[in-house]
Amino acid sequence: MRTSKEDVRTSASPCSERGSASSYFPKKIRKAKATRTFLTSLDESSKANATVRDLDIILSKISTYKHDPNMEERISGIKETRESNLQAARRQTNTLQKEHIPRITEKDLSVPKLQKRLNKTTNQLIAAINGRLPMVLKDSNNFRDLHLLRIDCRRLRYLAELFRSKKTARLLLRLRSWQSQLGFIHDSDLTIDYLRNLGDAPEMQPILNDLVTQRRQRYEKFSSVKQISPVSFLP
Repeated sequence: MRTSKEDVRTSASPCSERGSASSYFPKKIRKAKATRTFLTSLDESSKANATVRDLDIILSKISTYKHDPNMEERISGIKETRESNLQAARRQTNTLQKEHIPRITEKDLSVPKLQKRLNKTTNQLIAAINGRLPMVLKDSNNFRDLHLLRIDCRRLRYLAELFRSKKTARLLLRLRSWQSQLGFIHDSDLTIDYLRNLGDAPEMQPILNDLVTQRRQRYEKFSSVKQISPVSFLP
């Protein structure tokens, strides 16, 4: 059975990623049946690979601790689950590779349209980030918005890197710092949730306690951040 935080990861993220991917296509291409089929396949592949990635994160987190025989048995079980999910992810990826990838030519685009879309996307991301910040700073256990905030920061960073300039340098440093902290919090939440759902696992309790402490300390460090001012990446 999935946990609440895993539901956040697998339901909120891929859907929002699909929306982000489709928004880059011109309307004519975006509405085409082949594009919709490709994006559906992309969704399924993303979900399957995210499950494997989650298990990799969990294994990486707990592998830094000293293992006893009972813990080794738990780890072996996680590895078996990962291998099963990896095979499923490979099948989804093979299906995706067979899909027709939408092509965009120069005649499909114009500089004014690109500039308009860039400004719109940038403003939407900054608004989303600033809108989520008060919510996550008010509640350290707002897992959904912490996760979505991390995604929005990543997208804004990608745009800032594409249009790198002096005026985006400070923003990039800030976004990288936020991503690092939010990534640590996310990986900790994922592992803590997984360990708590193992049931009676006393061998994991010391690890769980330590992860909870580390997560709280990183959240406290992040809780001093301020909102992002509006910015244009265009010259």
